[in-house]
Amino acid sequence: MNLRVEGVYNDNRSLASFGETVLNLEEKNSTLNRGGITLHTVNGRAIVTNECLEPLVDTKEITLEQNRPNPFNPQTVIEFSIPEETHVRLLVFDRHGREVAQLLNEVLSAGAHSVRFSAEELPSGMYFYRLEAGAQFEVRKMILSR
Repeated sequence: MNLRVEGVYNDNRSLASFGETVLNLEEKNSTLNRGGITLHTVNGRAIVTNECLEPLVDTKEITLEQNRPNPFNPQTVIEFSIPEETHVRLLVFDRHGREVAQLLNEVLSAGAHSVRFSAEELPSGMYFYRLEAGAQFEVRKMILSR
């Protein structure tokens, strides 16, 4: 989960910087500004509790997760989240940049989504998947291994 944090305390200079910083919470517990942050989910929604003074707000960026499983044969799941309702395209490309599948091309509501990709008719190899949501995009690679 990515959070945008304003007014981040800088221990090296004992000052607070008042820009924006993206904090990537990879674990359920993290520390920011000498205070603990706990992350858990309830009904698919992320709940963040903190002991620090700065406000924590959801980032306005899209998030594209690594497909699971990876490598895969022949099916995998791609998960992503979008901050607001927008038109979304999810495309798969081969290693030469040729589009081999269009998994999504529609307007989706804000929140977390997942798509199952079946590559039964594709040869083994490296593939790339690209999420386009509004003006933002992210790309990740995946391996089809037969």
